[in-house]
Amino acid sequence: MSVKFNSSDFTSKLGALSARLEIGKRRIVMEMADAVLTISNYEVPFDKGRLSGSGGTDMEGDKAIAYYNTEYAAVMHEGMRKDGTHVVRKYRNGRKSKFLEDPIKMNLAKFQEVALNQFRALLK
Repeated sequence: MSVKFNSSDFTSKLGALSARLEIGKRRIVMEMADAVLTISNYEVPFDKGRLSGSGGTDMEGDKAIAYYNTEYAAVMHEGMRKDGTHVVRKYRNGRKSKFLEDPIKMNLAKFQEVALNQFRALLK
């Protein structure tokens, strides 16, 4: 008695799964970037709304990016210029520096859990 396995069926199903995971991966990382931006909007310094209004998310290759796009966004995020000058001494209304970095650090475990659950759902 013998049993034969046809690998072509397995290979075609693996290809379909790979395509589904690739699409899912892009959606998941974009959702994470959107979540970071949403949380960040509660922390980004706000005066007239130019900085907070410049926020967005984009895909660059396999990476999703959350950003603020003004000439002073990096200064406000770091709390000073790159050369150490122009230190921001006061943020108003509970707003702060590290408004993109901190939401990632503070929610990394939750982001990982959500992404893992979404990947599990894709595998079903």
